[in-house]
Amino acid sequence: INLIEAGTATLEQMLRDGQLDLALVRTDIPSDQIRYVDLPKQEIVACVPSNHPFSTKSKITLNQFCQQPLVLFREGYFLREAISNHVSKKKSSNRNLTLDIRFETNLIGLLKSLVINEVGISTCLPMILEDEDDLVAVPFSPRIPLYLGLGWKKNHYLSKASRVFLEFLQANFKIK
Repeated sequence: INLIEAGTATLEQMLRDGQLDLALVRTDIPSDQIRYVDLPKQEIVACVPSNHPFSTKSKITLNQFCQQPLVLFREGYFLREAISNHVSKKKSSNRNLTLDIRFETNLIGLLKSLVINEVGISTCLPMILEDEDDLVAVPFSPRIPLYLGLGWKKNHYLSKASRVFLEFLQANFKIK
């Protein structure tokens, strides 16, 4: 097994080019050249230190989030897209919103450490924070759903190992 970390657009291109057998990708913007198996729907949340003013809130808006110092995933990753799309909408409606991005990384451990050490707040999936006492997941209002799935090239031979992996996921994680 070779693991490759990249954004959905890159991974889907690699699938179409035959460079990958399977990829974890967003499924809400499907490609007609890729077949998908949906994973359970996720929700993007704000990741804040337990002593941050947002940590006691039941929800926050993207506008509130974007006015804080930020530690974000790099462009091209789904955990960054919600922020980038929000900022683009603000700019197109002539409302200036400048992000205070303190650090960009795709390493989850580093991101969590930077948030704990109060460099900035971030976005994440709630499951990333399950065993973290120093971090709090705060939902956005409105909620930001994330549709993930495993994708592979249509009309492409799927190896026995890949088929077994898909069967394992479907049997153990209630995947359709």
